[in-house]
Amino acid sequence: MRQARTVDEIIQGELKDEDSRNEYIRCAVEDFFENGDEIELLLAIRQVAISEVGLSALSAKIGISEDVLCNILTGKDDISLEIFRKILSALGYSLKLIRKP
Repeated sequence: MRQARTVDEIIQGELKDEDSRNEYIRCAVEDFFENGDEIELLLAIRQVAISEVGLSALSAKIGISEDVLCNILTGKDDISLEIFRKILSALGYSLKLIRKP
């Protein structure tokens, strides 16, 4: 009998390559700016982090505990802009502000 997969396992299966991860993050950022859904953006970053480096390695790289990182990326703890920047940087992304026309 086939075991059911979790949502995380299904998403991870779709994020095997860099192009897929980039598109996933791009869509999450777009949704955030359209709908203001911060949790969806954080969960997308969490999925990319898991598929790219793992939460343990990411937490070590940015200097916070894995528990704190998990709480941040699931919306249980607040995130500072500095930690947000460190997470994005560790995953190879950056923030860029552009004035609307």
